Amino acid sequence: MGCDIHAYIEFKRKGRDHWRSFGGRINPGRNYFLFGRLADGVRGDGPALVPTRGMPSDVGSYARDDGFLFITEDGQGNDCCTLENARRWEPSKEWKLHDFVPHPDWHSHSWATAKEWEDAIKPCMEGQHQEPQYVAILAAMQSLEKSGSEVRIVYWFDN
Repeated sequence: MGCDIHAYIEFKRKGRDHWRSFGGRINPGRNYFLFGRLADGVRGDGPALVPTRGMPSDVGSYARDDGFLFITEDGQGNDCCTLENARRWEPSKEWKLHDFVPHPDWHSHSWATAKEWEDAIKPCMEGQHQEPQYVAILAAMQSLEKSGSEVRIVYWFDN
């Protein structure tokens, strides 16, 4: 069974209080070596260079809508579930209708600054682990920073 990364570049302009997505979900491809550098226990040899921080409480709407399921009475519709399922997946929480519950198939949620992403992907810039798409993500993050925005990448994994 494979493992994929789900990633969102998010930015916040100075003076604004909410994060916006830059381009929606990014899946730059499987690189288990890199996954181990981005989160503990996710393939690779670790330890991770970026701490596994969990989903940010102020996550932007694109990442929130992908990373969570909305609890409805009948659980019908895309990205919805029943209250019964939410309680089964995370019994320690007091779930109620219209809450967002973490998607049961996603794990190891975290986020990184552009500098942390750069440090983690250094091996992807040269040698046997070259992955230009991961370097392109860094370039987009750095460009947004140069425009004066606060930037992060929010990500998690599936398997």
